[in-house]
Amino acid sequence: MDRVIVTTAVIGSRPSRDQNPHIPLTPEEIADSAYECFNEGASIVHVHVRDPKTQKRSMDPELFRRVFERVRSKCNMIINLTTSGGGQLVVGPDNQPDMGRSLMVSPEMRAGHVLKLKPEFCSLDIGSANNGPVVFVNVEG
Repeated sequence: MDRVIVTTAVIGSRPSRDQNPHIPLTPEEIADSAYECFNEGASIVHVHVRDPKTQKRSMDPELFRRVFERVRSKCNMIINLTTSGGGQLVVGPDNQPDMGRSLMVSPEMRAGHVLKLKPEFCSLDIGSANNGPVVFVNVEG
């Protein structure tokens, strides 16, 4: 029999409750959703976090810690922490940067939570790429 590895990403960097009222936003909701997926056969969770008050993507290490520790307390799921939440430059209809919707942080901040929490692995986007009105930007640290 072939073996299968199932990875889940319970919240990405873009969806909001305006689009789907059921998406998990708080660290507890994200971790609990990951645990539900684990119980259905997923072995890896790819983790993004959101500011619970604004619903905007975040690179707050405390939010990552809360998700990480809650998942760890419930199961032995492999945790994949994202580092992509701080390199997103949103371009407006006038082709100018929209810094109100962009999230640009230093490479150290993008990876600090990974160095502290030491998950089994993390995602690391090493090139720049276009995704609609969003340019994923990597800068030299």
